Formats: sequence, structure tokens, C-alpha cells
Amino acid sequence: MPEETRTSNSVIGPDGLPIKYSLLTEEQAAPTTTGVRSPWVTGLAENLDPAKLAKLLKAADAGDNQDFLTLAEEMEERDGHYSAVLGQRKRAVSGIEPVVTPASDDQFDKDVSASVGDLVANPMFADMVDDLLDGIAKGYSVVENMWQFGDAKWEPENYLHRDPRHFQFEKETGRELRLRDDEDAEGNTPP
Repeated sequence: MPEETRTSNSVIGPDGLPIKYSLLTEEQAAPTTTGVRSPWVTGLAENLDPAKLAKLLKAADAGDNQDFLTLAEEMEERDGHYSAVLGQRKRAVSGIEPVVTPASDDQFDKDVSASVGDLVANPMFADMVDDLLDGIAKGYSVVENMWQFGDAKWEPENYLHRDPRHFQFEKETGRELRLRDDEDAEGNTPP
């Protein structure tokens, strides 16, 4: 296992600082049985009327998308036609065979291309793409990468699909997706 931090060849986070390697192997966005990332959800579709739908859509437009995401999930589960149309769109993307080509004839570019090609050829990658296509109906989807260090390099060990309700957009610009947190109403940016 590599050292906790390194001065060279470090993985740099979005804040410009080196990432602690231990964080790459630990789940950061796992659901909790209590708190804001609960795996249990109460349905909405059963008693939905036009007024409630308007309120739900207005809240989603203002940044509170929890009920919208719940309804989007329920619609996919309850309506066979809607589910089939979404499935068709997802298959149109997931059916594309990924192609990885080197940026140049330079040996480094060829090595990088070969490494990326190996990652893309792994069946886990196709499953991850399917999970990310959940964003077609919901606006976004989240997959947490779990990493392992082997053969002198970091490689994905697993891709964990995360419930989009466990995330929120920051309030100021509405552009940064943050992990819901019991201790911070603004959410936090996963490491």
C-alpha cells in the first residue's frame, strides 16, 4: 500500500491538494440507516394530484429535488411504457462499443491508451455505464469509484451506484453536486 501522501506523483483533489490515499479505498457516500442518506423511501405517486405535482416541481426547480427523484423512480417502476422508452434510450448508449485510440504514436500515449482500453473492456465498466444512464430520467446519476492499489498502479476495484437522493446541489450557483450530510445543511464535497 502506498504512503498516505506523497510529494511527487500524488493524486490531486478538486481543491488542488493531494488526496489521502486511504480515502480512495473507503466508501464516502454509503447510505446510513438513520439520517439524511437513508436507504428507505416513502412513495409519493399513490396520492399525487395536480397541486402536489406543481409543488413538487416548484421545489425541484428551487433546488429541493428529493420528491422529484422519488417520483422519477416510482414512475419508472410503475409505468411499463415509460420504463420501456427509458430502457430503449439507455440501450442506445450502452450498446455503443467504446473505442480507445492513442493521442499520438508516442509510446507513453500508446501505454495510456492500452491501460484505458483494459479498464473499458472490464465488464464492471459496462455496469457502471448502465448505472450512470439512470441520469436520463433523473437529471444526474452518481457512481462512487472504489480503488485498489495493485501492480504499481491504482485501479478501480468496484463502481457503486449511489441513490441520487443522497446528493444535493449547493445553493449559491446550483452547479456543484454535494453529498448530503447530517452535520452540514449545505452538504459536503466528497474527497
